[in-house]
Amino acid sequence: MHPRAGVSAAYDSNFFRDAVGEAAEPPDPVSVLRFDAGLRLETRNPSRLGVDLALEAAWRQVSALDDASPEKAIEARNGFDRAQLGVGFSLLPRSSVTVELKGQGQYTDEPAYERVVDAGYQRLEAEFGPDFRFRPGERPESRAFEMRLGYRFNLLRYLDAVPQLGTNRAQRDTHKFQLLTRWNFFPKTAALLDAQFWIINYPQVNDLRDAQTAGASPDLDSTPLRIEAGLQGLLTPRLSLTARAGFAHTFNAAGKSYQGFIGRVEAEYRLAPTLKLRLGYARAVGADGFSNYYTLDRVFLDGTVNLPARLHLTLRGGFDRYVYSTVGATEWAPERIEPILLGAAELGWAATEWLSLAASWQVENNRSDFCYRLDLVPGGCATVADPSLVERSEYVRHVVMLKLATEY
Repeated sequence: MHPRAGVSAAYDSNFFRDAVGEAAEPPDPVSVLRFDAGLRLETRNPSRLGVDLALEAAWRQVSALDDASPEKAIEARNGFDRAQLGVGFSLLPRSSVTVELKGQGQYTDEPAYERVVDAGYQRLEAEFGPDFRFRPGERPESRAFEMRLGYRFNLLRYLDAVPQLGTNRAQRDTHKFQLLTRWNFFPKTAALLDAQFWIINYPQVNDLRDAQTAGASPDLDSTPLRIEAGLQGLLTPRLSLTARAGFAHTFNAAGKSYQGFIGRVEAEYRLAPTLKLRLGYARAVGADGFSNYYTLDRVFLDGTVNLPARLHLTLRGGFDRYVYSTVGATEWAPERIEPILLGAAELGWAATEWLSLAASWQVENNRSDFCYRLDLVPGGCATVADPSLVERSEYVRHVVMLKLATEY
């Protein structure tokens, strides 16, 4: 049993991720007091039945720091901002054939930079299903080959769905099938082949096509297929590499589908116990209900230095570039490309094995020129006479936080 708890105080320069140029809704600086707690229960070295249970919840109190900020809208975001439950059962975990059953549920209430949201969202997601693992050999620690066949049912709902924001058309049910084959040809290096097939179903809800008319939303259903092969493990005692490359086809029910390259390459260097560096790039394809699909190119770099007196310094940087398909988007939406710069720094102190203190800074900079008119009339934002009718995707947000945490 591993209980944990934490309390943090933060300054958030742009809680709702608003654009500086929005006349009606400029950025709202706030202070945030957050309490979080968690508990994990697991069986150690199980022979017949393994159980893993994880609970986590966080509650926040948000206070406006600007007299011009909408106090009622900010106070409405007080309460639980995250709750998560994870359950796992493993039958015969040390046997050549193992059956696992896993489930996870998560609730979040937080604005997101991936979509244009001006008042936060309440997102509920649940996923559960079995895994069948085949690992021939007598000794579990020396088995070189593994084949895993898995299924997950995923349910995504928005509790405060808003037609203008597209959250009502983003709700979906997903069936996920996966076949993963892994072969350890060296003790700490493996080759893998990963094949995934999904069935994604979106509801065709009453959608706002423009300011005057409404109708059924586009058919965004798809059956994506992803196949990747790669290597993962140590190249030298200090350098490890993950390299995956493959092909994806979204097989959309209506309109253009994505078909092309996906992959990931990541290198990690460790000089134990002092230094850890990581550099990587990933190319992915996904869907969130805005249109048929989006592509994501991600570059990331991070490093951690362990200092004397049980201090550590962590730096992170990254760049995400989302490009949304115009097929399947509402008629009034212009082309959407979202380049996002991310950065973070943290100075932490492990006072004891169970108590830690950390000061951190995060920055998000969405440099997109995507915007839409709140009157839902097709056309560019430059032709709108009233600036309050323009919602922009770009924003800059800084978060400075001090956190005290304990874990047993």
